[in-house]
Amino acid sequence: MNDPRLFKQSGIVEENLKDARRYLVASSSSFSEVTTSLDQFDEFLDHNELGLALQEIATIGENHLCKAAFWRRLEQAALAMEQVEIAAEFHKKFLATVSG
Repeated sequence: MNDPRLFKQSGIVEENLKDARRYLVASSSSFSEVTTSLDQFDEFLDHNELGLALQEIATIGENHLCKAAFWRRLEQAALAMEQVEIAAEFHKKFLATVSG
């Protein structure tokens, strides 16, 4: 990756995904279940498959009670990837968690 803009964008996405992972693990009542489910996410992240990592952790988040910050981090990652529609869905989940 020679383009500095893409390198910075990739770093922003990766940091938001890692933050979301921490929020997910911290908010889960079944730590072992979540960490087992996150193996695929970690593999995608290790291989710089950021779009797949985003999809994987979002799917995991659907099955667990997550803090609003989890959805906010996914929203920020999607925005950095210029996936506006997906970011809008995460924003709705963020708002639902805050108001719920």
